[in-house]
Amino acid sequence: MAGISGLRAILVAALAVLVSACAASSAGRGVSVTLRTDETPTGKITLYSASRALVIGIDNYTQGWPRLQNVVADARLVAHELKRRGFEVSLRTDLTGLELQQTLKEFFALQGTDPETRLLLWFAGHGYTVGGEGFIVPADAPTATDPRFKVKALPMRDFGTLVRLADSKHVLSVFDSCFSGTVFASRSGAAPAAITQKTAEPVRQFLTSGDAGQSVRDDGAFRDLFIRAIRGEETADVNDDGYVTGDELGLFLSQRVASLTAAAQTPRYGKLHDVRFDRGDFVFVLPGSEAVSSTRTAMVKSAQSVDHELAFWKSVEQADDAKAYEAYLRKYPNGDFADLARLKLEAPADEAYRMPPPLPQRMASRPPPPPRQLNRSLRLLQGVWENRAKGVTFQLRGERAQLFKNRKMAEAGLVRAQGDQLYIVGAGIRKNRMTLTLNGARLMLKRGGESIALTRARRPR
Repeated sequence: MAGISGLRAILVAALAVLVSACAASSAGRGVSVTLRTDETPTGKITLYSASRALVIGIDNYTQGWPRLQNVVADARLVAHELKRRGFEVSLRTDLTGLELQQTLKEFFALQGTDPETRLLLWFAGHGYTVGGEGFIVPADAPTATDPRFKVKALPMRDFGTLVRLADSKHVLSVFDSCFSGTVFASRSGAAPAAITQKTAEPVRQFLTSGDAGQSVRDDGAFRDLFIRAIRGEETADVNDDGYVTGDELGLFLSQRVASLTAAAQTPRYGKLHDVRFDRGDFVFVLPGSEAVSSTRTAMVKSAQSVDHELAFWKSVEQADDAKAYEAYLRKYPNGDFADLARLKLEAPADEAYRMPPPLPQRMASRPPPPPRQLNRSLRLLQGVWENRAKGVTFQLRGERAQLFKNRKMAEAGLVRAQGDQLYIVGAGIRKNRMTLTLNGARLMLKRGGESIALTRARRPR
């Protein structure tokens, strides 16, 4: 489920599209790259005629695996960014085993019929290793101790067959999960020095956010680093040539995530164990690079489709009326702001809380404070807390609080400080005010005569 903070990030990304639509679509269909011999340009080739992506996020596990909090939100953010980079994107969430296998087969076999089309898969959800064999886990898979697990889950060994179904010369699969990879060869050392003719050779590349036996963070860090890398906001472009290749991306993420987690989480990357598919390299063209060569029609069409939704959403925000949110959901049922619209419909604002002004006004007049300005007690409470026995989960991102009961959001609001006491006001807090108290390793939620003790959630993938 997308949190409020995740939706704010979507708003910021959408505003960037409005301000600079052409730059946002810079890596669109019809991508050309400059070939080099060492540091000397030798000419250009058209590397891709089209770009297609399948983005999958699974939060709602139903057969014993811990439910995840931010995976679907991450998937929506990745899908949105890939659209801005010129990809045709299909977003799928909470797939069952049969749905997962069918969706993957159709993507590689049907969307990859053109050798000049690049394919990108993003999967976020649970991964697991059994006897050295890695599996990706669909929503309806039982736990790994159940023999039916191997029936429902998808072995990475089978994944090697799936990526071979595509005729596309370049396929990159990114897994925000942890498991052992038996289908690809891990790589290390420096990334290639330049884009050469060899780059255009066929390749099947893989990247995982963790290794076997590790717990992958469910806080959006891997997603955030991935997006920043393909935007050019991080130093993933090793040789500063305006491109980020699959090898460069893998090298960057493996180093940054390992450093961020003190080596508790170590991404792996590599290429398929097949001499036909291990020579080339997937390529992202960074925004603003002079090497970009996209067709004007495709750029304008991609930018306009996002701009229209953003303009529609801004008018809905200004109206701040239930009928306006319903109209948005009818027109964009899977839009970038659909979760926020449903939240507003399910929890109308009371006198204590009002929807923030439209993003351009908010950014111009009152930018949000940096994390260091948060109340010290509030900083200590950041993250996800739970009481599994009562089916209660509490999530705090910045000042935004959400309370879930039996996996459904029950209340949402803002945390405020009064002296040493923290309390919540907002859309779902209509009667007695809810207070928060940190008691050792436990978070106490109190309202009226009711008190619930929660502990910090640990959610391996």
